[in-house]
Amino acid sequence: MVTDASVHDSQVLDNLLDKKDMHEDFFGDFTYTGKKQKDSISQKEMTDKTCKKGYKNNPLTEQDIAINRKKSRVCSRVEHVFGWSMDGMNLYAIG
Repeated sequence: MVTDASVHDSQVLDNLLDKKDMHEDFFGDFTYTGKKQKDSISQKEMTDKTCKKGYKNNPLTEQDIAINRKKSRVCSRVEHVFGWSMDGMNLYAIG
């Protein structure tokens, strides 16, 4: 799916997931924690492995932090590959 740069993937998540993703784990960062995103993930019968987000009056517990750290290890492996390829092609904006 192609969208404007102003549209985040989390806003069109339902269109990005298809039948081949069913029953898989879904790893995402804090931007995938909304009700609409959770509904999209559950409709595909995926296991939600998004990181929890802390709030001003409701910070993360030590247990939540530890769980987020484990989930982030999976996400970082993928992000590093994209970062390396973008850096190699000089695709990062300067300034």
